[in-house]
Amino acid sequence: MSKTVRGPFNDESANDNPSNMVIPTVIRDNDKGGRVAYDVYSRLLDSNVVFVSHQVEPGMANTIVAQLFHLYYDKIKPALDAATDSNGETDLSKVPEKNRTIKMFINSPGGYVNDGLQIYDAMQLLQSEGVVIETHATGIAMSMGSILLVAGSPGHRYAWPSANIMLHQVSAGTQGTIKDMDISHEESKYINERLKDVYRAHTDMDDEAIEKIFDRDYFMRGEEAVKLGVIDKVKYPDNNPRVKEMLERQNKKHMEDPEVKKTRVLREVPPAPGPAK
Repeated sequence: MSKTVRGPFNDESANDNPSNMVIPTVIRDNDKGGRVAYDVYSRLLDSNVVFVSHQVEPGMANTIVAQLFHLYYDKIKPALDAATDSNGETDLSKVPEKNRTIKMFINSPGGYVNDGLQIYDAMQLLQSEGVVIETHATGIAMSMGSILLVAGSPGHRYAWPSANIMLHQVSAGTQGTIKDMDISHEESKYINERLKDVYRAHTDMDDEAIEKIFDRDYFMRGEEAVKLGVIDKVKYPDNNPRVKEMLERQNKKHMEDPEVKKTRVLREVPPAPGPAK
């Protein structure tokens, strides 16, 4: 007898699939002789793979955080508890890294900052418990998507060869009374500085580089992301040297070619205001 197990992506009433595309179903035999149907994303979740896709918004953020903590409490924490002594000290060497790793595949244009920071906080809290968060930019990791990419565990942040990564300052719109708009403006400035602090904490960029990059939409490919410390490695294919060479050349061209650079806005940091005269 078949039993369908609904996952986070196969509920027609949910917003996780706004394009109404057909989500493949995986059929597996269970230990009772029956068959279980999963959507493919739920099947991959069983292997500690979380997909961060579509716009970052409240429902999507709650789903991502729920998946992260499900994997932690259901699969990773029991192994960590077994490696914890009576003094509460956990010996991580007793838990293989692969058994406490969660892979996050990111293909997102960004979205609402507060919802993205909810995911960011969850990632950092889990890392503090010994979880390894492996992030992959698989298509686009823009705006808040790039925040989630850079927030992975050090040494475990990757980009696929054709991934497009974009950093920029916060976009905001306000309406209402002048005082309310002033309050919203100050909050936007605070959030913008907070995002800059994330890059200061997770990358090799100094304040001057961050100020330049945040001034406008700044697009980068994997090679430049490695140089700036946004990721640790580009995942090039190894089976075809010609393909690997082409992909590396295109990524480096985007970073180094003067003609390509003309299409990328990178303003000089405005001088600091001097003393009033």
